[in-house]
Order: sequence, then structure tokens, then C-alpha cells
Amino acid sequence: MVDGYYLWKVTFSYPSPEDRAGARLRKVYTVLARDKDKAETKSFAHFSETTTYTDLRLSREGMVQTTVTKIERKKIALPRLTLAGDRDDFSIVPRLSADNSSLEYLVTERKGK
Repeated sequence: MVDGYYLWKVTFSYPSPEDRAGARLRKVYTVLARDKDKAETKSFAHFSETTTYTDLRLSREGMVQTTVTKIERKKIALPRLTLAGDRDDFSIVPRLSADNSSLEYLVTERKGK
């Protein structure tokens, strides 16, 4: 992670334009920011320019509820091969997906086998 920056998930929840009692829609942003306030400000600057925000007149007080959550770093475990023979002959290697949105794994044969 770049020094001082963290990943934040910012969720804007607002009333559904349809007449379903209590139904709310959500728009979620994942952003990089130094703190919670900057994450919210950065996301809101974009959200407030959307047609949803203007068409539904969400600028009225209390129409939009905002939740900001810091995304914690976590260790991702790869599947462990159960059979000793498989563990001896193969390796599981992680890689970033082509669109950089997820991790994938490759199964490779160990050299000399």
C-alpha cells in the first residue's frame, strides 16, 4: 500500500424512486484516501454529479445515508492440495487476473517430475 493511503468502501444509500415502502438503493465506491473524511468527500464529489443524484433530488437533507468503512488488509489463502503425491508433483501459484480485479491460481508441475 502506498504510504499513508488506505482503501475505503463508501456506500450511499437512498430511497428507491418506486413506491416500495422503505426500499433503498445503494451506490458503492471503493477509493484510495488518507482518511475517512477524504474518502467520503472524494466519493460524494462523484456521486453528486450522477444523474441519479440530480434526477431524484437527493440533495434534500436526510435523503442520502452514507457509510464509510476502511478495507483492512488481509491474507488470502490458496487451496491446499490434500494428497501428498499431488503436493510432491504440483504447485499452486497465485497471479493477478488480466483485469486486475481478482486473484487467480495456476497449477504448475514441479520441475524434475
